[in-house]
Amino acid sequence: MKKKFCAYILPLLAFCILLCSCDVKNMSGIKSLTKPYINEYVCTYGMLGELDLLEETDYIKVTFIDGKTLEVSFKKKEGKRFAFECGYIHDDDTDEIVIDFGLFGAENKPRIIINDGKFIVSKQLGSKLLVMIFEVK
Repeated sequence: MKKKFCAYILPLLAFCILLCSCDVKNMSGIKSLTKPYINEYVCTYGMLGELDLLEETDYIKVTFIDGKTLEVSFKKKEGKRFAFECGYIHDDDTDEIVIDFGLFGAENKPRIIINDGKFIVSKQLGSKLLVMIFEVK
């Protein structure tokens, strides 16, 4: 009986000691390993100047596929779906995501911060301001 007790309690005790030795600073590494921002985000607000983008589309989505690739997709009301993939880099120190894609042949690297499952894209395109809000659904 005593041997069975030791066989169960000793590993449990060792695990508890290891847990107690962790501090909050070391646990931030767990977040960078799990990449909690990897998810599908749906546009809940989209305006280009006076044009409501959500009236023109069934959906606009950004899907983080893995730790380095994301997909932007949208479906027009008439039913045609468009999608493209691009790369991104997540800065663990600032929690900022730098998206790397070209827009009309020009290099473009917008920066976003995902906060509480939401992020905002704001960009001046010519004379019009593009503002989009994406949320996890």
